[in-house]
Amino acid sequence: MIPLEEKFKLLDEYNLALKDDEMNKRNMLRQEWNDFCVMLDKAQLTIHKSYNELYLDQSKKLDDFQKESSENKTRFQNDAPFTSTTITNDKAF
Repeated sequence: MIPLEEKFKLLDEYNLALKDDEMNKRNMLRQEWNDFCVMLDKAQLTIHKSYNELYLDQSKKLDDFQKESSENKTRFQNDAPFTSTTITNDKAF
């Protein structure tokens, strides 16, 4: 039972009459609730799909960054002038 139906049952217990437009809304309540639940399910699927896409994208970017960092480290270790007798520290800076 949906929460609003419980409230309407209280009105029934006290024999309170509803206006026509309120009765129409009450009659449509179950369908509206079902539509709302379907919308929530669709939203959950969309969120899950977006999360997965974001996760995969970030994983790919992280892998690319790690590869690039590794390549830069290797290049630096191979090409960096660790010793030099012709260049002063000030000039290198």
